[in-house]
Amino acid sequence: MKKYKNLIWEGRFSPVHNGHLSTIEQMALQCECLWIIVVENKIGDVNKSPVPFFTEVVNKHHFPQKNIFPLWLRVQMLQKAVRDRFPSQFIVVSFGPRLDLAWNFYKEILPRKRTFAVPYRDDFDNLKETAWTTLGEEVCRIQCVEPSPISATQVRSYLSENRSLDVLLPGGIEKMIRKFLDNEE
Repeated sequence: MKKYKNLIWEGRFSPVHNGHLSTIEQMALQCECLWIIVVENKIGDVNKSPVPFFTEVVNKHHFPQKNIFPLWLRVQMLQKAVRDRFPSQFIVVSFGPRLDLAWNFYKEILPRKRTFAVPYRDDFDNLKETAWTTLGEEVCRIQCVEPSPISATQVRSYLSENRSLDVLLPGGIEKMIRKFLDNEE
């Protein structure tokens, strides 16, 4: 198995769930440093994107109804989950604009020796691989041991039904979510 210097994985993590942590575990085994970027929920101008075919699809995932958690909370939840589950791994959790909307920024601040990690999950991830390779980036496809049936959509559904999230979320994350939602009301 090839060991990468720096693997980059980006996403909304809205919210982080056990499926994400399973993927992070597989990624961490394949690199010296894993960089996870939590991206803003923002609709982008397809005409200004270096990968317009990707931006057009990603825009459909960034509507407010689908993204009830602010960036700061998603970052806090991911940092806590990573710190608790992988205390000895070198994992950097960062945040910022979507990569497809701020590519010139990211290509300058990300480590020069980098590879973008893309899990084998669905057509969206296949499109993500195409976007990164279109930008001239190396891509590593990550095969998770057991692809998780858990999704952030499922977590949000459980929340709306006021069901327990214990089986879906890492420890302490449900408490953070419930506290945030209580303060929003």
